[in-house]
Amino acid sequence: MLHTISGSYKELARLVPGLEGRSPSVRNKSKLREIAERGDPRPSQKTKIGRSLSDYTSPANRSYDPLFHRDMKKIRPEWFMSQTQVASGKKKELLKMARRGDPRPSYDKTKIGQALSNYTRKKSPAYDPVFDKQIRKLRPDWFLK
Repeated sequence: MLHTISGSYKELARLVPGLEGRSPSVRNKSKLREIAERGDPRPSQKTKIGRSLSDYTSPANRSYDPLFHRDMKKIRPEWFMSQTQVASGKKKELLKMARRGDPRPSYDKTKIGQALSNYTRKKSPAYDPVFDKQIRKLRPDWFLK
């Protein structure tokens, strides 16, 4: 007698040739690997495949797969960076640009320009007074009106 969904799938896989190893989790993991290897952005949590990625890579989830998680981190480490790590990288990039003498990045046209605005605008939740002081010291011309 079939009591669970996974049990029923396993039973069906034994009876129907070609279904073995093609469970939904295997298909999802395969699709996620394809997305990662193509270089596509991380799937949104609003999609089924995005939620699957979160399920398979979150240790708190019962669907957690440590081998899959390790493989995905090797292929696309940026998918697993914390917000602090992302911000740190953007701040380093902005400081490099300032030291090289590059023009101020455009707020309207670039993500790095939006990050500059967020980190230097006092009313922004991402405001960083230490970074603000550093960048203004290096490139006061970026902040002239």
